[in-house]
Amino acid sequence: MTDDITIRKSLRESTQFIVLFLISVAMIAIGSLSRFLHEKFIHFSGVNSESGLSEILKDALSNSLWIGMTLLIGGAAVFLASYKVEKFFKNKISPIVTKHVDRLSYELEKSGKDTKTMLSAKLLENVIATSDKGELRSKLKLIHEKAYGNHCSNERSLYSAFSEKLSPFLEPETPHRSEYHQTVTVRENGEKSIVWQEVCSYKLHTISLENPNTQERKPVDYELKFCSIVNIAEVMNDKKEPSYKLSISVDDEIIFDSLKDLEFENGVVRKKDGIECVEVTHNDQELVINVNKKYAIKNPWTEVEIKETSIIYDDYFISSRQEPTCGAKITMNLPDDWTFELIRFGHPKDWTIHQHPTNTLSAWTNKWLMPGITFFCKWQRPMAKQLELKDINQK
Repeated sequence: MTDDITIRKSLRESTQFIVLFLISVAMIAIGSLSRFLHEKFIHFSGVNSESGLSEILKDALSNSLWIGMTLLIGGAAVFLASYKVEKFFKNKISPIVTKHVDRLSYELEKSGKDTKTMLSAKLLENVIATSDKGELRSKLKLIHEKAYGNHCSNERSLYSAFSEKLSPFLEPETPHRSEYHQTVTVRENGEKSIVWQEVCSYKLHTISLENPNTQERKPVDYELKFCSIVNIAEVMNDKKEPSYKLSISVDDEIIFDSLKDLEFENGVVRKKDGIECVEVTHNDQELVINVNKKYAIKNPWTEVEIKETSIIYDDYFISSRQEPTCGAKITMNLPDDWTFELIRFGHPKDWTIHQHPTNTLSAWTNKWLMPGITFFCKWQRPMAKQLELKDINQK
């Protein structure tokens, strides 16, 4: 379109110059032949050569030469000047103007988009601010679908899995675990067994109870669950103290102590009378202890501590989480001459890991831990110690 306009403009200017040139040449020719043309006019018209009309015609014809020369020179000068001016504007001024116009156009377009985005964002903020909480929750899947794609609406999508497993912990009334500290100490016990001592402490954080207005804070119902499976022989034996010990306390209140709350009689382990929230069942040679305690949590932070000592026959340890946990620390202590054969973290970049000396491990993180296996390690005894144990057993 621009090229067509330019061509038409050039043709118009060329035509105007040609017409002016022809007029100038004609006037110059008339001026050059003024005497001849004057005589012919007098001869054919019969006008007196001394009359006023004759004199006027004579002057007009003689002046045609100068008029033609002036038009020719002036037209050429104007054409040349306009050409130079047009070339100057085209090569010098036009690029600058075009550049600034394009920049202004871009800025205006960008400003329009930014304004539209800002207005949309403000409108969205107002809608969210004025909408009911239940209405917003009902539209969460639609929001995720709009933000990330139609796959979020699929029942097997990651959003659906997150919504089912983790969204309950977004509720301010749902306590979640925080500052989970797990300390494990391994001691020698024999060729195949070890003494396992573990202390787990964490805080239950209930966000809804952080309201400074104590009159508006409603207690939150919570169910503390813990399960332990142990060999029956470890609970009660001929020793003065059983090799298995379990203690659970909440805010310094002991809710279960295996040394006080269990009794052994005729090969059967059972809980003592009056002990609530605990179930003890036998499974072949194993004892299953289930603790299920209901609490009415009244404070934002509730401290839980679990201490367990047992005899085990494993050479590895798996630390896992059943629910989202904010921040954790794991400490492993092996006997002095033992070493870790393998150490793995689910997300090692999230952890700060120290190992000094080599039979100890300390790791911590301030990030959230999702349900699943958090940490795995495998250890080995020193070869000389293993050979010594075998020789003793052979004798």
